[in-house]
Amino acid sequence: MQEHYIQGVKLRQRYMIDYPFLNRTYKASDLYVLSDDMNRCLVSAAANLAGFYAQSVNTYPNLPGWPSNWSPVPIHTVDLSTDHLFNYGTCPRSIVLEGERILKQGFLQYFIQEMPLLMNISQNAGFNFLQINDYIHFIDCMITERFNNYTLPSWITDSIYNQGVKLASTVLDYIYGSALLGEDEDTEQLMLRGGPLLKEIITNMQNANHGQRSHLYYAYSGHDTTLAALLRVLGAKENVLGDTQPAFASTIVFELWKMSDGSNQVQIAYSDDADTPFRDITQFISGCPLNNICPFETFLNRSQPYLPTDISQQCLNLNG
Repeated sequence: MQEHYIQGVKLRQRYMIDYPFLNRTYKASDLYVLSDDMNRCLVSAAANLAGFYAQSVNTYPNLPGWPSNWSPVPIHTVDLSTDHLFNYGTCPRSIVLEGERILKQGFLQYFIQEMPLLMNISQNAGFNFLQINDYIHFIDCMITERFNNYTLPSWITDSIYNQGVKLASTVLDYIYGSALLGEDEDTEQLMLRGGPLLKEIITNMQNANHGQRSHLYYAYSGHDTTLAALLRVLGAKENVLGDTQPAFASTIVFELWKMSDGSNQVQIAYSDDADTPFRDITQFISGCPLNNICPFETFLNRSQPYLPTDISQQCLNLNG
C-alpha cells in the first residue's frame, strides 16, 4: 500500500502539476480504473488513487474520523473466469504453448546446466520442485521476504539469491514468448498474454483521436506478470528490465500527445518502483524511432501482430 500511495503522488505530480492535464479535484468523468479481481490488485489501486487525489477538495464528507483527505474513487473489475487482461489462467492455448516451449532443446540444455543450483535450493528448502511454477513461487516468496526485511535462512547467500532470481526471470521470459535460449520469439504467446491489454490501450487512443473518448485517464491494476507481458509485446522488456522482472509497484504510462502540427504521438514512461522517477522508454519500443516520441500510426502498425482478434476464441483454440 505504501509503495502504491507514493506512486499515486508521483502520478499526481506528473498529470496535475507538471502537465496540468487533470484537475486535482476528483471528477468521475476524468478517469476510469479497472483492476484484476484479486484483493492485492484492488488494494493497490485504492492506495494509488488515495495518493493521486490526496489534494482533492470537497469530494468527501466533513466527518469526525473520516480518513484525512481521502476521496473514494470507483474501481471496476471483471470476473476472474472471463478476465484476459490480467488473468492468464483463463487462456488454455497459452498454457499449451508453455508446455511446448519447455520441451525445446535449448531450454532442456539450459535446465540441465542450472540443475546444480536447483538441487542446492531444493535440498536446502526441503521440498522438490515438481513443476517449474513450484520453483517460480518459491523465488517469489524469497523476493517478498527480503523486500519486507524478513531474515532469510542462512543458506540463501547473496550469490544463491541472485542466481535464483536470475534463473526464475530467464524461465519466465522464455516460456512466455521472448526470443531466448536459441528460440525465436513466440509471437502467438506474446499476443495471448500481452496483446489484450495493449489492444485496450490502443482502442482508448483511437477513441481519443476520433473525439469519442469518455475519459481522460485510464488506470489498470494488475500484476508483475501483466507489466512484463506488456513490455514483451512492446519489444522493450530486455532494454527496460534486462534479465529481471518488474518490482513491487512498478508503473508504466502510455501518453497520447497532440502535437502543434496536428499529428498524434505516443510517449511511454516507466517507473521501476516507488523510489524511482519515471523514465522515458519510448526509444526502446520496437518499430518506433529511436527518440522519445512515436507517431501513433507507427505505434499502431508495429503493434498489429500482437493484437488479438477474438481473445476468447483464440484462447480456446488449443491447436493454434
